Amino acid sequence: MLGFNCKKSADAVVDCLGESLLTSIKVNVDATNPKLVHVEVNYSGSLTVASVTYNYGDGTTETLTAKTSSHVYTAAGTYTVTTSIKLTRGSSTCTPSPKKTITVN
Repeated sequence: MLGFNCKKSADAVVDCLGESLLTSIKVNVDATNPKLVHVEVNYSGSLTVASVTYNYGDGTTETLTAKTSSHVYTAAGTYTVTTSIKLTRGSSTCTPSPKKTITVN
């Protein structure tokens, strides 16, 4: 289904494509430390955000229940930050993965 990971069950069906349209990420470089970035996941749907896996594009990943995270890069460069947002309703899940490319100085 268009690259989205969806699992259907009899008790609830999740519209993964529709839910992916309700997700986005915001990535900001810190004003005082140019290698520090802050990532914020935005989701405006009615499902539950069970977890977020943050992939910072430099080989570092972490899975949290928080919709915000921070990361310090060790080298300047261009990186693609990808988040895998696990959404749930009952036993059904959907995992949209919005991403954003950033430049770290």
